[in-house]
Amino acid sequence: MLDVPGRRAVAAGLGRMVEVNTLMDDEGNLAQQIDSEGFRYRFNGSELPWSLIVG
Repeated sequence: MLDVPGRRAVAAGLGRMVEVNTLMDDEGNLAQQIDSEGFRYRFNGSELPWSLIVG
């Protein structure tokens, strides 16, 4: 997934990369970040925004 555009950061102690401005669903559709905080995304062809919830 390193060819997907976006900012990446290593999660402390986990050694994993975290994508913060592009999301992908189970079918491979990409959603782009639409806010400056990194919690709202929109899929191409959709007018509905999606919120990222991290728990």
